[in-house]
Amino acid sequence: MRCTDSYKSFRSRRNVRQITFCFFLISGCLQSALIAEAKDVVVIRKDGVAVRLQLEYARDQSALRAGLMWRKSLAQRNGMLFDFSNSIIVRMWMKNTYIPLDMLFVTEGGRIIQIERNLSPHSLLSIISIEPVRYVVEINGDEARQLGLNIGDMLFINGDYFFKDDN
Repeated sequence: MRCTDSYKSFRSRRNVRQITFCFFLISGCLQSALIAEAKDVVVIRKDGVAVRLQLEYARDQSALRAGLMWRKSLAQRNGMLFDFSNSIIVRMWMKNTYIPLDMLFVTEGGRIIQIERNLSPHSLLSIISIEPVRYVVEINGDEARQLGLNIGDMLFINGDYFFKDDN
């Protein structure tokens, strides 16, 4: 084998590695983009106080599965909004989640019907909604209490009002 053949082989492998790296970088960015789409969420408490949250929006299967796993921290009033597209009984867990979380279970009409508070990191315990919900909001552990959020409060996403009555 001549020196130039060896160089061509090296260069070819290098190009393959670069292309592979770019592919994974782009696919990772796309997955992050699907998760990282931000939604302004306002919760109107029963006492009329509006609480603004900045939530990442998870709506595809990959984002719904990953959630806030692997995160080491979460800014105050930040979190994730899971949109299941339909009202279903939801099962959540804290596997691979490093920070304690509060989970708010929200009907299609925007009403908070269940709050699971200060869930333990890495727990494999299933957290199951008490009735079908369309959304789940995850925020820092104990933040729901600190913000005065309770069952019956109403959630509004990007200023959209929910029209479906879920009495």
